[in-house]
Amino acid sequence: MAAQTDWSVSNQIEPALHLLGEDWSVYHPMTPRTVEARTALFCQDTRLEWVHWVVRGIVKLTHLDQGGKQVILGLRYSGSQLGLETAILEMPSSVTATSVTTCQITRVPSQLVRQVLKTNPRLAWDAHRMLAAEVNTHVGHLTHFACQTTRSRLLLLIAEFSSMQHVPGRRSDAIHIPLRRTELAQILGVTPEHLSRMLTELQKEGRISLGKRTVVIHDDQPGTLANRA
Repeated sequence: MAAQTDWSVSNQIEPALHLLGEDWSVYHPMTPRTVEARTALFCQDTRLEWVHWVVRGIVKLTHLDQGGKQVILGLRYSGSQLGLETAILEMPSSVTATSVTTCQITRVPSQLVRQVLKTNPRLAWDAHRMLAAEVNTHVGHLTHFACQTTRSRLLLLIAEFSSMQHVPGRRSDAIHIPLRRTELAQILGVTPEHLSRMLTELQKEGRISLGKRTVVIHDDQPGTLANRA
């Protein structure tokens, strides 16, 4: 039997973390700053002055279409970079990046990033590998989600939130859901009403308990419950 690829959040975007190392601190201070939830890191149609890295937390990427409808394109987690591709291309961003949770963010000026990548072959190669790894991971993640039922996708998303909130040595049954239900529904590709029905059904089945912006999954490993949904 072929080995199954692990597309879990904890295995995503590891190459990005390397770009936070001592090599970059030579060029620019890399001390993380705290960003409160619901803070825009950068906006659509603007040229980015900074390339950001998410040290801790969750960031959502959104796009405002011509009709004024905001579409959530995805979530980015600890270890993700934000804006490197647009900084390299010197193009306006096609998305808005907003912190979903309180985040620890470090950043480097876009102009400096371009200069360093032109003159430092090793960091340029690292950047190539990081961008390639992100594309590969996100495509795999989308494919994995597409092959699941809607209920399984919901539980997988909750499991991702759980993995991001896990603190070694401390057990917490309640998983904070940092998104509004309308945002969850959009990510899952369902209506808010359908999402509410799924949550109610799962609670009646005894699989989860719902609180105010929290969910408790009645299973030692939240990800395994999704496989049985």
